[in-house]
Amino acid sequence: PKEIKFYMGKALHINYRFDEALVYYNDYKKTASSSMQKKLQVDREIRACVNGKRLLSNLTDLVVLSKKTLNESDYFRSYDLKTIGGKLLVKPEDFKTGTDKKKKDNSVVYLAKMNDKVYYSSYGPDRENGRDIYYRTKQANGQFGEAVKVKGINTEFDEDYPFLHPNGTTLYFSSKGHNSMGGYDIFKSNYIEQTDSWTAPVNMEFPINSPDDDFLFVTDSLEKTAYFSTGRQSLPGKIDVLKVNTERKPIDILAMKGTILKESADQSTAGKITVKNVADGSTIGVYECEANGDYKMELPNGAKLLFTVET
Repeated sequence: PKEIKFYMGKALHINYRFDEALVYYNDYKKTASSSMQKKLQVDREIRACVNGKRLLSNLTDLVVLSKKTLNESDYFRSYDLKTIGGKLLVKPEDFKTGTDKKKKDNSVVYLAKMNDKVYYSSYGPDRENGRDIYYRTKQANGQFGEAVKVKGINTEFDEDYPFLHPNGTTLYFSSKGHNSMGGYDIFKSNYIEQTDSWTAPVNMEFPINSPDDDFLFVTDSLEKTAYFSTGRQSLPGKIDVLKVNTERKPIDILAMKGTILKESADQSTAGKITVKNVADGSTIGVYECEANGDYKMELPNGAKLLFTVET
């Protein structure tokens, strides 16, 4: 089937192999009908690959404090909000539009203790729309006012999982638009009271974001620790919930593994790989290959390296 090229591109895309994915996506575009291109949102996937290349050009690392794999239906219940306050719950029925009910929307809402505004996602009144982020304000009589669409952060693609920080001015949310590297990426925007507007959303970048879905970022008042959910390594129907230290640190060591392949049957793949720093000619290390050609090496990040393979 023609779509095989698209899905091959998607498989490469989700494994961070952006350049190879772009080749397949662009090949698919040459033969696909315009209706299929629109259905599969090929142009969006191409933009996501370009975004991914840029977002991964400066790698940093995070310390993961805990990781839990949970069912899609109730993953958010594992978020411990004792130090943050408020609670996470499935969107109440009276917050749902007719379209939300038809699409069986059960999105998650963060209900703060002190704030009178509730931010949530909705398809709105129009069935043709994707998800957008709205808010409703609690009135003096305890009822909530009309839904208001948040200005400046919604796109033609889906936005969801809003979390208003306890400071009342920082909004974290997930979007398939802006400069997402694929699926939902987590973004951050700040409210400007003087102009009643929001700053341009900033992508939280790798390793918080990936080419898969990353969402529901919730952080404490000091923004030192955070929870977020991801589908990047989880099985269908499951979601990984991570608790992390938010402080980024440079990646000092890169782990590389691979296999030396034979060109003809009588060749040996046992051997060694010498790695040198191109800048000063110094030897980083000498690594032995196993008899089947497999090798593993740990290398310093941030240098241009020359690999010499001897068998």
